[in-house]
Amino acid sequence: MDDAALLEMGKAWPLLEELYITRYCDSGYQVTPNAFVSLLQHCPHLVSIAVTVDWSTIDVRAIPPDFPSQGFSHKTLSRAFFGGSRIDHPINVAAFISVIAPNLNLIEAWSPEIHGDDDYLAYSPAWNLVPDLIKTFPILRNQGKMLLLNELIKMHEVRMGTTRLRSPEAKNEGVTAVDADEGGEGFEEDSGSERHSVYMH
Repeated sequence: MDDAALLEMGKAWPLLEELYITRYCDSGYQVTPNAFVSLLQHCPHLVSIAVTVDWSTIDVRAIPPDFPSQGFSHKTLSRAFFGGSRIDHPINVAAFISVIAPNLNLIEAWSPEIHGDDDYLAYSPAWNLVPDLIKTFPILRNQGKMLLLNELIKMHEVRMGTTRLRSPEAKNEGVTAVDADEGGEGFEEDSGSERHSVYMH
């Protein structure tokens, strides 16, 4: 199984609801996150999937400036079985998944029956963190949006205040002028106010 084969499946079965490639067996074949996203794009009704993904482009120390989400979000995917997919940075992987599949609520990886106890104990703890992290990211994004909005409002208020101070109207506002005509009478200037399934083994 590679990217090209997965993409062909997506194009051939657009009404697919379940696709199980590696749920009940171990596989050395992995697809990239880009191929995973492409499959979801071609299968908008997909609810459950089992496929091994190579997360190395996402699973890095620093979160990449642009995830390969292609501006896409899949609404129906709720279950994913990632088999023997290894990750070291669950926060990054969860951030990516929360963007492309925000309604994913069941994630499984590294079964002791399939992969053995040693690998299960070594690699499953990172995956166990991912579901809870996925639930957290929408909250953080909303908080981030509110913080950004508040900062923009403050910047706008500061800019408008600076503009008012620099304007001729603001400079002359409330200033008393003296008429230059004979008699020197003064005056005040008033400015005013303002279900299809495929199983592969």
